[in-house]
Amino acid sequence: MASSSKNVFLDVHHRSFLSQSALSAVVKHIQEHGMPKASSRSSIKRTREAALPSNIFTTYQLQMNDGSTKEFPAVAPVDLLEYIVMTCRTFADFMTGLMDSTDTTKWQIVIYTDEVLPGAQLKVNNNRKLVSFYWAFVEYGAKLGVEDCWMHLATIRRSWMTGAKCGWSQVFKELCKLFFRKPKDLASGVVLNLLGHGPCTLFAKIGALIGDAPALQSCWGWKGASGWKCCFFCQNVVLESSELARYDTTGRLVSHCEADVRKLALQTDNALMQSAASLVASLHLPKGRFSEMEKALGINYLAEGALFDQGLQECLNGGPIAITQYDIMHVFYVGGVWNTECGLVLKVLKEEGLLSYKEAHDHLQCWKFPKHFGSRSVTGQQCLVKHLDGEVRCSASEGLSIYGVFRSVFMLIDTSNNIRAQHAVQSYHSLCRVLDMLKELSTANPDTLQRAICDHLNRRLIAHGPTEFQPKCHFSIHIPLFLKGHTRVMSCWVHERKHRELKRYGTQSANSNRKSIAYEAGLLREVVLAQCKRMEDMKFGSIVDLVSPTPCDQHLQQAIQGFLNADMVSEISLAKEAVLNCALHVHAGDVVLQKVGEQEQIGEVYFHCKVMDRFWTCLSLWRHITGNKYQVQDAPCLVATQSIQRCLTHKVAVRSADAEISP
Repeated sequence: MASSSKNVFLDVHHRSFLSQSALSAVVKHIQEHGMPKASSRSSIKRTREAALPSNIFTTYQLQMNDGSTKEFPAVAPVDLLEYIVMTCRTFADFMTGLMDSTDTTKWQIVIYTDEVLPGAQLKVNNNRKLVSFYWAFVEYGAKLGVEDCWMHLATIRRSWMTGAKCGWSQVFKELCKLFFRKPKDLASGVVLNLLGHGPCTLFAKIGALIGDAPALQSCWGWKGASGWKCCFFCQNVVLESSELARYDTTGRLVSHCEADVRKLALQTDNALMQSAASLVASLHLPKGRFSEMEKALGINYLAEGALFDQGLQECLNGGPIAITQYDIMHVFYVGGVWNTECGLVLKVLKEEGLLSYKEAHDHLQCWKFPKHFGSRSVTGQQCLVKHLDGEVRCSASEGLSIYGVFRSVFMLIDTSNNIRAQHAVQSYHSLCRVLDMLKELSTANPDTLQRAICDHLNRRLIAHGPTEFQPKCHFSIHIPLFLKGHTRVMSCWVHERKHRELKRYGTQSANSNRKSIAYEAGLLREVVLAQCKRMEDMKFGSIVDLVSPTPCDQHLQQAIQGFLNADMVSEISLAKEAVLNCALHVHAGDVVLQKVGEQEQIGEVYFHCKVMDRFWTCLSLWRHITGNKYQVQDAPCLVATQSIQRCLTHKVAVRSADAEISP
């Protein structure tokens, strides 16, 4: 075969794997900017290491179990923030707008932590198990849903963490202190030089910590959901299976199955710190008695842990209780309330002969999902392929996509003559009302949400009994209380997406020597560099952005100008995909909810366009029939793209043009 420049597309895969999209991007970049002189691995490494200033990386020290002190790599959070606002114009503009509209003396840092599993997840000795920490500011508001607004703080292998005194809690404590190292101490104020806007002073403290229950348990030394006191935010809630509440003569203790908020004795920062002080004062007790005391208080004594460090408490905007939140995603969708509830109602319907698992699976296949979900295979349509009795197993994104479809499936079933099935379906519908509210959490009324959650928990107890009432059901009670006590209640959807980058570099790196920290250092350099490069091109302030726009042909350009009653425009750009608020992807063919004022309309997207500085979407509006049923119509019109609220799941009847929207 004759030699050809095109052979690079064929031969490179035989030597080392490179995805087609990555190969395409590399070739295009070379065509535009030329071939670099050096191409060795060492040259690439040196170039990438020199791309970022060295001061944005730092170290922190951990006390190890063998008595030694060891340094680990981390990102210097303030230095990284300074670098980004001085090099990324759009982010500097975004920060300037926030600083002009908020009190810069009271900003709040939010920290997220979780375990990440790159490499072979089922490997017996997986030395690449990671614990990662990200951070952002609560004041980012809706932009907290954008992955690159969260910055890396540190990543450490779990094998190193287990060798440190108090493990996760000590790491969390030391990383929190990085925000307050002199001379760049956010508590005392830091001057940021914003590109194009000049200097501005920012003050901040740690105002929020989010994560799943095991992560929160590890950070604070809380006994966890498996302990007698199964809730971090309650003083008197104990597991139903412990029977402590049943035999408590004082009447103070209540089961975790209790859905009446008035019976809960909520934990306070003062009470928690008094409990910690009691443990310190009782260190002289025999080991057995001290262990019983830890069980009674619901916390472990961790000498190097975050809860027992007075210096850290001064860095918090409140105390451990005030800043901590259960993550909504893990409460409901990760082996959570929805997964178990959906499995329970499916089991009841199967046992009552009303709906088999195969019939339920077939119903799911009739629905069409937004293309952004379909392209990432997170529709959840295959979640029942191998389903047996038990919880519905799927990813959190799949659960979010499919819960409304299950609701429509259950609506088709006549349960009027079957009380057991009726209770199960009613319980599921009440859960869906809660999930609907959580999708609009920023505008939800805490009291209304509280009533909806308590209504669901009571219905679940009636339908399935206390044995199926997992601790996460109780955790859901606290979400409305977070709404009242926090500026913003957050979830971990964005972080689970951000984990993909850590997994990409963590799996690819061959340097996972257990005696060296080079793996952590190299991993941090890669992910921070990738983020900084992406942020240079991001449009943080834009409401709408077209993906891969192309020029409009003359015939369609005249039609658009006629519809808008506009003068001649030199060029109109068209696109099949638009991104709203850096988060909502709307593709041609998607069915969307469009809202102007109080009027809501349903329609199918034909295309998006940009006319001058305004964005428009061509929709075919559907005629409303009744409830969630619509008549499919070919009635195109142009609407402002920013008026699109969300994409909808739907199905079209085979024998008519009627469409049903997932409620």
